[in-house]
Amino acid sequence: MKYASWEQRLLRENDLSAEVAAFLACTRKSVRIDRHVAFGFPELEDMTKRYAGCRAGLALLHHWERQRHQESARYVTISPPQLVIDDAWLAEREQAPIPHVELWIARTADDLPPHGDESAALAKTTGDATLDGLLFDGTAIVKRREGKKAGAWLVSLI
Repeated sequence: MKYASWEQRLLRENDLSAEVAAFLACTRKSVRIDRHVAFGFPELEDMTKRYAGCRAGLALLHHWERQRHQESARYVTISPPQLVIDDAWLAEREQAPIPHVELWIARTADDLPPHGDESAALAKTTGDATLDGLLFDGTAIVKRREGKKAGAWLVSLI
């Protein structure tokens, strides 16, 4: 399978409007949406699994950012999406968490939880050539530490 076909399917299967419709049908004040780019990677003819996961995560981040502005017109508040890429994924460790994109949908802005790690500083580089090669002006990267674990990179659009 070629990457482009797989990415198109990923974006089609992760339509934010369906999540908003489901949210509007429930009584909760807010809901967290978290989507991994895959649960099993197909054999891709044209790139590595590591690179494909990062690239697909960025594609879903952009997809949801575009849809977020359209869906906000349906009387909901949607937080900016964030891509989470774990250090273990970049190190190609077995059982590494697959890159995923997360956001919140809420009835009002007051119903959204606090966004992001206020104490974390923006980074200029991740130090990983693969991930840095996919980033561009207009993306913000922040390192999230998890105790003594290495942590993950949070990527968002600015």
